[in-house]
Amino acid sequence: MGNYYLEGTERTPEIRIDADNGIIEIRGRSMPENTDGFFRSFQEKLIDFVRNPAPSINVVLDLDYFNTATSKTIVDLIESLSELFKSGHPVKVEFIYEEDDWDMKDTGDDLVQLYGSMIQLTTKEL
Repeated sequence: MGNYYLEGTERTPEIRIDADNGIIEIRGRSMPENTDGFFRSFQEKLIDFVRNPAPSINVVLDLDYFNTATSKTIVDLIESLSELFKSGHPVKVEFIYEEDDWDMKDTGDDLVQLYGSMIQLTTKEL
């Protein structure tokens, strides 16, 4: 599987997959007009990424804002990696939020409740 990069815009996140090193990064804001269309190629790469995982997987979710439709993509991503994690594969998902953004912290807390130690919350100072 090759690497994947999608440059971010004012309304869409930067997405990077480094398959050889097991890294997925999603950064910025995510409120695309057509969420399914925007994330389609990423989701196709993710299938290959999970089928042929690197020795360890590190995901960085550093989003200032994401809409409800994007949240489904995030959950799908974490869910697919959760299966690897449950089978003993090293997987870490770092969920980064700004220190004064209680909504994002609550989202991170929800992810920790659902997926346990696979999720790590990191506070970003302003």
